[in-house]
Amino acid sequence: MKKKDIRKRLEARFEELKDNSYDSYQAMHKLTNDLGEKIGQDNLDFFARHVKGGLTKKKMTNLIYAATHQKPLEEAVKLDPAAKLAYRIIKLRQDKGWTRETLSHAAGVPLAELNALEEAKAQTVSLVDLQKLSNTLDGKIKLSFKPEKE
Repeated sequence: MKKKDIRKRLEARFEELKDNSYDSYQAMHKLTNDLGEKIGQDNLDFFARHVKGGLTKKKMTNLIYAATHQKPLEEAVKLDPAAKLAYRIIKLRQDKGWTRETLSHAAGVPLAELNALEEAKAQTVSLVDLQKLSNTLDGKIKLSFKPEKE
């Protein structure tokens, strides 16, 4: 399904909800709940908290498109680096079926630090701890420095 088709269906559903005596806020909330079934409620909650500028219909369209085409959800919308790192750690941990406590213990990283990382609230993080998490989750760290655009 193309993005414009998804967007049209979202718009139609939004208007249908508004016509059924929902105000705009309630309609958007109901639409978000409906989408949670397609994207996964945990994913939707994460993106609702961390997407720059909030979840608009266009951004929800991008998430649905990515989900239906097996593309990474974190690439479908703009996330700041801390949120992108948080999402990737969460996904790798969940893929193993682990809790935060399990990962913290297995990696030797304090639970408070892991909580801050997964909530995208870490003020600082050591590369050593990132490497421990990466190794434990069978991931890899990729860093890059790019000059700022002029």
